[in-house]
Amino acid sequence: MNALRIWVKILNSFNEKVDIKQLKNILSIASKAGLVCLGSGAAVVAVKKGCCSLLILSYALSEKTKRAMLKVAVDFNTTCRVLRISLAEFEAMVGKYVGIVAVIDQGLAQKMNEILS
Repeated sequence: MNALRIWVKILNSFNEKVDIKQLKNILSIASKAGLVCLGSGAAVVAVKKGCCSLLILSYALSEKTKRAMLKVAVDFNTTCRVLRISLAEFEAMVGKYVGIVAVIDQGLAQKMNEILS
């Protein structure tokens, strides 16, 4: 049953109408301010500590990585979004070639959820 919830979250979080320009601006500022954790290891630690408010994944990640990150997000009751953004676009946004971004600021996570909705 847990795996079913994970895949339902994946399917429901794809959003075709995401304002990439606004998301890019917010993520760029957040990464410079240190309000995000980049990469799977840092994201898992942030989620487990309870300081991660939003987990953003690239669709270009492997299925194994997506499943693992979504399982961690579900287990620790963290909002997780899988976006149709490539790894190169994530690199342009945050300055590092990653596919996983954990937003640790609650206000910023709420604003990004509004953009992604």
